[in-house]
Amino acid sequence: MAYISFQPTDNFNVISYTGTGAAQSLTGLGFQPDLVWLKRTNGTSEHILFDVNRMSDTNKGQYITTANPISTTVMVSLDSDGFSLTGTDSGNTSGEEYIAYCWKGGGVVSEDNYDGSGNPDGSAEYSTVSANATAGISIITYDGTGGGGNKWMGHGLGKTPDWQLFKVTAGRTGDWFDWRSDVDSSKYASNLNTANAATSWPTAWNSTDPNTTLFVVGSADQTNEAGGKFINYCFTSIKGFSRMAHFTGNGSADGPFVYTGFRPSWVVVKNQNNASTNHYMWDKNRLGYNVDNDALYPNTTAQQQTNDEVDFLSNGFKIRNSDSGINGSGNKILYSAFAEFPLVSSNDVPTVAR
Repeated sequence: MAYISFQPTDNFNVISYTGTGAAQSLTGLGFQPDLVWLKRTNGTSEHILFDVNRMSDTNKGQYITTANPISTTVMVSLDSDGFSLTGTDSGNTSGEEYIAYCWKGGGVVSEDNYDGSGNPDGSAEYSTVSANATAGISIITYDGTGGGGNKWMGHGLGKTPDWQLFKVTAGRTGDWFDWRSDVDSSKYASNLNTANAATSWPTAWNSTDPNTTLFVVGSADQTNEAGGKFINYCFTSIKGFSRMAHFTGNGSADGPFVYTGFRPSWVVVKNQNNASTNHYMWDKNRLGYNVDNDALYPNTTAQQQTNDEVDFLSNGFKIRNSDSGINGSGNKILYSAFAEFPLVSSNDVPTVAR
């Protein structure tokens, strides 16, 4: 039986912590993170994303819900075994509970990290990439150029991306674009910061899918406005470590079983067909007992919910609720999942459910 050559926690891990209201360093991650997603779980707060490409900027974080840059400096550094925070309220309020989802990218970023021979534009001087091809994760920052036609840039994954999160970070305010290879057409995307269903944005990518080396942006201001600065968090499925695909809802409390080939550490889902349902997000750290895995909603500032909705199993996850947001009958439910343990690890020992 095939298995990945690394432990999933070498490239993705989850940290729970309590805010102190003073500078603190979080350790025990097992690697130096390049992408960190923070959220307070026991109260209302923004979801905040930090990445290695922009750690030198004055505003080092990006809110999800309001689609705005964070106005204060929360993240001090991305460290060899975790990260360090200031004492500001965003991400470190005294006595409050937080969760941090952490990915290992390519470390210190490199300019123009792409296969230039395949670039129709002839250059990519406007892009910077931190890529971890082993784990299928890359972080791309680029400058918008505007104008017609496609703009191609390298993603550094060596495989075609399955999930891309685009956001303008300077020059304008705009939604997060959630692009999936599993959506019905390459011109469709949903918004991570809203409950919108997947809708048509033909000019965002000029209806052109990415390939094994490059991704494309079109003429839309939301992905390529002249003078704007943009981010693209780019992922591809890696067997035994991550999977981005979809399942079909059955509308029953005895919902679908979704095979991933690993025990999940983190799962996020969105009903592609429903324009009034949240994104749902679960992880291994909070509570930790099936079926009591509480959801967070990336598109809202709400605290974690208490509904019983999902089991984390040794080889996937099982929906345990008829909620239309995660199990609408006949609906296409998009998901992204990262592993805690592969189904069979490098020591040939199979994992078990939670």
